[in-house]
Order: sequence, then structure tokens, then C-alpha cells
Amino acid sequence: MADWKYKIDLKEIWKEYDEEKIDVVTAGKKVTEILRQSQPYLEDLDNCKDELDDIIYLFEHESETEEEFNVAMIELYNWGDQSLPTPKGKMERKMAWIATAF
Repeated sequence: MADWKYKIDLKEIWKEYDEEKIDVVTAGKKVTEILRQSQPYLEDLDNCKDELDDIIYLFEHESETEEEFNVAMIELYNWGDQSLPTPKGKMERKMAWIATAF
């Protein structure tokens, strides 16, 4: 387990998609909205914010199929799993817990 700096909650989007209330394009747009809302908190992490901008682009412009959406999710998971400076003897710090429902 890690000490996550941020939590990005996507569970409601997963629920709507699983219940076929939204399609994959709408799911991508909803993820985009949540990630954009998270951006102000990332001011202190310039290079990580740039990486997140690229991921937002994937969700907004390149998630027209489930496969493309999954590629964007992998990028988001990888971004969130980045290690951050951790004080010696403390639990490893990582960027963000990406909360989804499976």
C-alpha cells in the first residue's frame, strides 16, 4: 500500500457505464471533467501536471472506443502510480489513487 497524495474518484462514471446509462465517449468526457477539476491542486508538480494534460487530451479527444478509453486509463493509472519524495522510514508516497469499480 502507498500514501497517496491525491484521490481521483471515478466510481460513479464506472457505475453509469456498467449500467449502460452512458457510452464510452461520454465516460471519457466525464473523466476529463474530473481530471480538470483536479488540476489546480497540482500546481506544485509542474512536470506531473504536463503529463496529466496529455492524459486529459486522450480522454477528451482519443477515447471513441473502449480500447482507446482503456489506453487512456492505463496512462492515468501509470501517472497516479508515480513515486513522490518520501521521508525515510515513512510509507512510500505516490501521486494519486484512482478509485474505480470493478
